[in-house]
Amino acid sequence: MAAPQHKMHTKATSLSSGKNTSPIIRRSERLRHVTPTAQNQETEPVVEEATKRHIESDSPAANLNYKSMYIDSQKKIEALTSENFELSKKLEVALGKLEAVLFQFPPLL
Repeated sequence: MAAPQHKMHTKATSLSSGKNTSPIIRRSERLRHVTPTAQNQETEPVVEEATKRHIESDSPAANLNYKSMYIDSQKKIEALTSENFELSKKLEVALGKLEAVLFQFPPLL
């Protein structure tokens, strides 16, 4: 099977006396046919949709949902902080017991 050959567009733009020339975009043949250039795309509907979604998210139901999630996360943080404190105390007790055993029976060297 023959390897696919890619043709590259190799024209270079010249930087000459202040004329406004658009840059030449170099792409392989595959990429030229995959994505349209930005000049052919419409951006207006995308901007309108994003604005509508932002306005809809400011509704009271969205605010209640956000507040509910915030309160739930704060409760989880409190529970984890409490659990961390309890586990730290248990670790300190276990470390104290270990040190007591080591001092009572020093290692034989």
